[in-house]
Amino acid sequence: DPQPGDNLHREWDTMQWHAVAALLLYAATVVRGSMQLHALENAEEYGAYCLDGTPGAVYVRRVEASSKWLIMLQGGGWCYEEEDCLQRAGTELGSSTKMITNDYLGGILSEDPNINPNFYDWNHVLFAYCDGASFSGNVEKPVEYNGHTLYFRGFKILQATIKELETSFGFDEATDVLLVGGSAGGLAAYMHADYIRTILPASVARYKVAPLVGFFLDHPNVEGKHVYADQMKYLWNMQNMSGGVNQKCIASKSAEDQWQCVFAVENYDFIESPILVSNGEMDLWQAMCILTSEPLPPESPSNGNCSSAPGWQVCSTHLAGCTPDQVPQTITLLRITL
Repeated sequence: DPQPGDNLHREWDTMQWHAVAALLLYAATVVRGSMQLHALENAEEYGAYCLDGTPGAVYVRRVEASSKWLIMLQGGGWCYEEEDCLQRAGTELGSSTKMITNDYLGGILSEDPNINPNFYDWNHVLFAYCDGASFSGNVEKPVEYNGHTLYFRGFKILQATIKELETSFGFDEATDVLLVGGSAGGLAAYMHADYIRTILPASVARYKVAPLVGFFLDHPNVEGKHVYADQMKYLWNMQNMSGGVNQKCIASKSAEDQWQCVFAVENYDFIESPILVSNGEMDLWQAMCILTSEPLPPESPSNGNCSSAPGWQVCSTHLAGCTPDQVPQTITLLRITL
């Protein structure tokens, strides 16, 4: 049966989508061109704060002659508990004061036409990631934890950034918008694909989405423990993510199962925007941090407990170190669940 977004190849031909996928992969390894950091001036109005209470921020490379915009949602994992988020708040993934003022990015955000022939002359935007919940945190009141104050406001940052682009950078005259994102930013692109479309300027005629590596496994580890799912469920409740994700996914679930909308696979069937799915069949991070992860004690400052399943420390990071029994198990788990 047809699914939302199945018409995307009628709007962009296959070669264009392949170019997007290749450039997204290239972006992680090649640097070209500077993007300037801009702290959100409307942060107080929207309550758009990073984990530590500093204003949300955005990197922008403005091309005055263009009405086409490429928006990337930055990735960087998640913070699974309050202590984890407190540790993150002291880094560039939790505080805009820790971010570098000029970010050098390549691939699909490169301004070099030899590297990025399709999008080099577009306006380039990188939503700085500092909420630890894929731009979905939505807790109104600051959270007091062990003498510190934390802000779970990623969804507010998302809203405020779109408005700031309109008022300060000419986004109000945009005609074409491509939304991309990698890792935690890729997950954010799935969760927010349709919502972002509803808050774009009326001038936008074409809008498409191309997440990279946003499908993370809702799957037990090699011992049958639901480590990663439990982490994401706690994150969901801690950051009140229910108001910051695809509401059609929320409506399809019972109250006790709504947290599952933290996974891209649960959102995909409800996405109406044209979307290109790009996800590796084998993923080292997921092998380490989902399939061979172990639970952490409460209030641990560590960000996950990857590659800790007994006997799997070597195999999870390098297939050459796997036993004959581990190789097919690892490959089967990753391929079936993806």
